[in-house]
Amino acid sequence: MRKRNTSIRLYVEENLSAGQFLTLDQAASHYLLSVMRLGVGDSLALFNGRDGEWIAHIRDARKKVGTVEVGSCTRSQDSDHASYGPVLAFAPLKRGPMDMVVEKATELGAGCMQPVVTARTNTERVRQDRMLSTAREAAEQCSRLSLPDIKDPLSLQDFLRNWPDSQPLYFCDEAGDAPPILSRMRHGLSQACDSGVSPGILIGPEGGFDEDERALIRAHNAVVPVSLGSLILRAETAALMALSVLRSVHDEKDADL
Repeated sequence: MRKRNTSIRLYVEENLSAGQFLTLDQAASHYLLSVMRLGVGDSLALFNGRDGEWIAHIRDARKKVGTVEVGSCTRSQDSDHASYGPVLAFAPLKRGPMDMVVEKATELGAGCMQPVVTARTNTERVRQDRMLSTAREAAEQCSRLSLPDIKDPLSLQDFLRNWPDSQPLYFCDEAGDAPPILSRMRHGLSQACDSGVSPGILIGPEGGFDEDERALIRAHNAVVPVSLGSLILRAETAALMALSVLRSVHDEKDADL
């Protein structure tokens, strides 16, 4: 029996424990056995967002219904910093840009994605099933142990009404009169007293927030206006830039501990 170790990771819904046998669904079986051409004895990693990451070995390689045996735990769930990552609140986008935001935000450690409907939102349809599928594939590739929480869409008014005053919300204000995002995030994280509070990032639609929305956002006690620079960025670029800066600042802070 061959035994080939691979770097393939697979998200599953089931609980994970040593010695457990899991029957994979048709999509997962097709991916592992037909696309990746794994066979009996080959190994892969499994995670479910609760029990950490586990090594598993293929025990049955039928094309439509494969079976794996769970071995040992290789990483505990506590090591997954993305499970309490930042909240990315953004206006829904068209399919291509939306897919990119979900994929890259997952890779950058977003803990939650909140679609926010604004006056200038250019699409009313939000495919949460597609968002979740995209996030799952990205999580499998980037080694995180959890999927981001994909929320139901909210109006901007309801989103702000529900946002706690104690949870910083970095408002990426395209008007250009806010301090640079890097300095504000560095200052904000250095002043943070509760490391369990996940900050949020608020990104507007193409065309930006209207003046009434900007006034409503800036009136919220948790909002920290920030500037992304002098260039005009597309909404998907702004979201990923802001997440990248926050990720870098967190890494700086962790390196100093």
